Amino acid sequence: MRLSIKYKFTYVFIIIFFISFILSVSYMKNTISKNNENIISEKMYDIMLNSTRYVKQFFLTNDIEPNSYIFKDHTKEIGDLLSEKIRCDTQVYSTEGSFLYNSNLKNGILVLGKDIKNKNKDIELAKKNMAATTTITQNSKMYVNLSFPVYINRNFIGIIRITKDYSDLHLAGIKMTNALTIFFAFLFLAVSIASFFISNHITRPLLSLRKSLDEVANGNYNTSIYIKNNDEIGDFAEDFCTMRDKIKNQIKTIQDDKEKILKAEKHRQEFFNNVTHELKTPLTSISGYAQILEEENFSEDEMYIRAVERIRNESNRL
Repeated sequence: MRLSIKYKFTYVFIIIFFISFILSVSYMKNTISKNNENIISEKMYDIMLNSTRYVKQFFLTNDIEPNSYIFKDHTKEIGDLLSEKIRCDTQVYSTEGSFLYNSNLKNGILVLGKDIKNKNKDIELAKKNMAATTTITQNSKMYVNLSFPVYINRNFIGIIRITKDYSDLHLAGIKMTNALTIFFAFLFLAVSIASFFISNHITRPLLSLRKSLDEVANGNYNTSIYIKNNDEIGDFAEDFCTMRDKIKNQIKTIQDDKEKILKAEKHRQEFFNNVTHELKTPLTSISGYAQILEEENFSEDEMYIRAVERIRNESNRL
């Protein structure tokens, strides 16, 4: 199937803008996701620092020598203290990663990680002296678990896991992503429509030129072109008009020369016919009288004189 140049332009524009739309939406989603990750990372880092400070203050306030065994004996106090201070669900684990306590804060936050056999990656990394986070999404909800080892006086005494609700931030990112996606979709639609009209505007003069070329090819040299573009297409239209006028003048010259040739041929034929007629009549007379004079029994003096006179007159006329 042959496509006109107008539709080729349109399809190319649509493909380019569709790819740009996909890339823009993907980049936008990644940017929003990275931004949310940075925000969460900074906040969770602050929570970790504050939680560690609260744990140290607990041991100092109660004049308790911190170690892993004492830490296990005071997991409830430590868990409740952190839950009250940082307003997050707090879980306490031993240095081996064994579950010890869950504050189960009743403040409207969905508490996660109740399974005492929890083997999440963040706990495993905390056992190796590394702070780690895991993200859990449930429908429109998003929660982040932060697990980190607790060190006091360079002694590893236990693991704290903080679960914080970031659903508002997650929903805000989704809403922003959807809003920008809709915006880019409308922009893509508008650009697609505009590309169609632009391609139509670009190709209309070319289609007009093509129609005029067909007219010229069919012998119509009086076809008119109405192209006022002040660009290469306008120059092309002017050159076409110049070419059309030259062809028209050449055709007229050829037709005039043809008429002259036909007229000259007619005159030549008439002249030839006249000459032939004028030669044939006297030659017939001369031939006839010559035959009479050649006869054996011819002896008429009067006829002889008349024949000789006629031959002489016709010869003079020739």
